[in-house]
Amino acid sequence: MKQMHNILYSITAVFLLLSIHRGYIALWYTDDPEPAVIYPYKAILLPLKDRQNLMGGIKIENSTDLSKLLEDFLS
Repeated sequence: MKQMHNILYSITAVFLLLSIHRGYIALWYTDDPEPAVIYPYKAILLPLKDRQNLMGGIKIENSTDLSKLLEDFLS
């Protein structure tokens, strides 16, 4: 049973993280050292508060949140 609990925990612990990679907005899976997606939008073009939030990493828990944030940042 303990092994099943660990597997379920591993599955539910994975989330997405929106941050900055080499000056661009990027999206990571929590367990990957490299970004899954690098968007063609320079973070320097964002307001300071948004850049600061991205530098700390923004946890994304679902596709709706991701879509809303990307729309805000990329438009």
